[in-house]
Amino acid sequence: SVARSGGGDATVVVTFSNSFSRELYFIHGQFSRANSTMSGVGTDTEWRLENGIYEIRVDDQRYEIPKVLILGE
Repeated sequence: SVARSGGGDATVVVTFSNSFSRELYFIHGQFSRANSTMSGVGTDTEWRLENGIYEIRVDDQRYEIPKVLILGE
């Protein structure tokens, strides 16, 4: 799920089939951080925006999120 507040600020909640979830936070269209989980503290991150897709690594997890979900364009 995605909650946007405009200006590229958004929170994405990724929920897996085992009910595990992780929150990804964006500020002004840039990935900022993720919440802490049993998988890690969420501060070991790398990200890039390429071809309209955010490619994000948090701890040992990888996510691909379409830019339109964050910016609503």
